[in-house]
Amino acid sequence: MGSIEQVMDLLGLAQQHHIALKVNGDKLRMEQTVEEDNPNLPVVFRILARHKEDIIAVMADGDAIRQWLDEKQRKLIALHDELSEGTERWLHLEAMHFALHPDDRRCVCADGQCRDDAIVRCDICAGVRGGESPPSPPETQGMLSEDPWDSFLMKEEQL
Repeated sequence: MGSIEQVMDLLGLAQQHHIALKVNGDKLRMEQTVEEDNPNLPVVFRILARHKEDIIAVMADGDAIRQWLDEKQRKLIALHDELSEGTERWLHLEAMHFALHPDDRRCVCADGQCRDDAIVRCDICAGVRGGESPPSPPETQGMLSEDPWDSFLMKEEQL
């Protein structure tokens, strides 16, 4: 059997092309639910037919889906715990760094600036401390002092 993720992608493909799938024993019924001129429909029907057994297996086995969901939930909880712990350590170490080096106005990241898609950003890049970064967003301006320990305490209160 193909993975549940692969079958989920196939079910999404069917839904995207307005194809209803129904399982009856070892048969998979595919029916276009919206009349439209879609030149990709023959290809989509062939793809779905090629993976008929996998689709039927997943659609018919509620326990496999439950098991996948349970596994995924456990992994997500572990990732959440790791993220929370890592964020807490980041806050402590960043506060310690700026307490030990109060004149340092550079980003703590090796590249010289936190990535735009970073989950956490240093105080310099976030604009909380003076430095070579964009100004603070209006909702945080003036909320934190320049004292590293005050910043640390404010972050601790937010946890």
